[in-house]
Amino acid sequence: MTTPTANLERDRLLQLAEEYRNQGYEVSFHPNPEDLPDFLKNYRPDMIVRRGG
Repeated sequence: MTTPTANLERDRLLQLAEEYRNQGYEVSFHPNPEDLPDFLKNYRPDMIVRRGG
């Protein structure tokens, strides 16, 4: 069962993702470790955004 807090977190992530996409960013949810930049290799982010280089 999903908690109200988890729902709020998911909704906020989706809202942020849409805002970043509208600004031209590529958004990835729960990226695989091999898709992360070196400085994030030991961290498991919920979302990362990228644009250009």
